[in-house]
Amino acid sequence: MSAVNPSTTSCIRYGNLQRKHSKMPNQEYAFIVEGRPRPKGRPRMTRRGRVYTPKETLEYEATIAEAYDGPMFDSPILMRIAYTPEYQTIEIEEMPDATSKLRFDLDNAIKATLDGLNGIAYPDDKLVYHIEATKL
Repeated sequence: MSAVNPSTTSCIRYGNLQRKHSKMPNQEYAFIVEGRPRPKGRPRMTRRGRVYTPKETLEYEATIAEAYDGPMFDSPILMRIAYTPEYQTIEIEEMPDATSKLRFDLDNAIKATLDGLNGIAYPDDKLVYHIEATKL
């Protein structure tokens, strides 16, 4: 599956959010989230000890959720995400035959690996521009 081309996808406008998407056969789905991508903010704590997610993070996660109108995948998936200064493209492809005895979230394992090498293999993990990871 190739990256989503904004000039060839359909476009739907919802308020201030412009959604572009294309449905592909064989349980694959690609869409674009308009707007500058943002990293997930670290959890914050109130003076009373209550932990909360920053408002900006919640708003951005809601923008992504609102942009998606594809199917619910209930088997292993492959995701391709590309970030630009103006938008991000997200592609999801079903991998029904994929199996692994590993039960952790792949994104958490990636973050632990990046943090473990931070300051050792590179001065800051913001230098990482491409990641490929697989649970085998």
